[in-house]
Amino acid sequence: MTRRYQAQFSQIAISGFTGPGRCLTIAALLIFAPSITRANEANKIERLSQECNLGKQKACDELASLAVGEKDVRLRAQAVGKLRDQSLLVKIALSDTDVSVRGSAVGAVTDPAMLTRVAIEGTDANTQQAALAKLNDQQLLGKAAQEAPDSGIRKSATQRLVDQPLLTKISQDDRESGVRDAAKARLADLALLAQTALEAKDPDARIEAIVKLNDQAVLAKIVANDGDGKVREVADIVLTSLQNAALPYADRVHANWSKLHSGLDVRFVFRLLDPMPPSDWDETIDTGVTHLALRMSAAQNQWPTMLRGDGVSSNIVVNFRNPFFDLGFRNGSLTFFQLKPVRNR
Repeated sequence: MTRRYQAQFSQIAISGFTGPGRCLTIAALLIFAPSITRANEANKIERLSQECNLGKQKACDELASLAVGEKDVRLRAQAVGKLRDQSLLVKIALSDTDVSVRGSAVGAVTDPAMLTRVAIEGTDANTQQAALAKLNDQQLLGKAAQEAPDSGIRKSATQRLVDQPLLTKISQDDRESGVRDAAKARLADLALLAQTALEAKDPDARIEAIVKLNDQAVLAKIVANDGDGKVREVADIVLTSLQNAALPYADRVHANWSKLHSGLDVRFVFRLLDPMPPSDWDETIDTGVTHLALRMSAAQNQWPTMLRGDGVSSNIVVNFRNPFFDLGFRNGSLTFFQLKPVRNR
């Protein structure tokens, strides 16, 4: 029995509690005291997280200590989920003895290079796959596809690649036939995707193929030749997002701004402005979760503070406020936008 519980029972003895209900009362304390303590510790973790976010280093240090040393797995996972120290999160994801804690650490990692390290070096497939699922950077996916010791991770990464020369290399060089076959299948999928984007009779089918393309030559051909204006616009947005991906964020926002207009599908807004710096956001959702929230689920996973809301309303309003622009969405379409003046950025 811990000292905390010994002290509780000593108090009972001192109070002289007697009667037939004594054993029942003590038994109830035995049952509920750990739950009460856990609730208190959970509240403490929330408080430390809030203080840490306000810049109080002592709170950050105490939160980190709980994330590493707390014996209660549920509390440790909760503390881990509040961490922002990417190096510490990776250490926990790679070394903690509990799978739920490792998963909580992966969920809190936002640095793509750190996620790649977990995907390659992780000690169990669940943790590795969780890290891999958060990766979108093709170069880092290629790194995992080539370097992960686990063939399952290499295969999963390969299945998300769009770099055809790299896929060709993997299809020839990987030591496992399953990975080689996955690369060959992916090459076939990309060829079919390009064919659909170019030749499908239904404009919506062409658009759905275009948003998955990474071949700039094919996209440029569609921009120049497709007979449907909406299809050309989507191809132009996807092509622009690929061409401008390496620009500094402020430059990219300004370079892409002319392509944003009211009524543009939210998918293409994010294609032009992604990735968004999470430290710049202060978002509000004024009604419930709808198809917009579902379409933005990938963004929600990457930026946990981006979406907040409850209920099942059919309407949703998202107000984005950061140093670069103001945007508003309703029911999945851009309804207003305002680019902020360029200052010292």
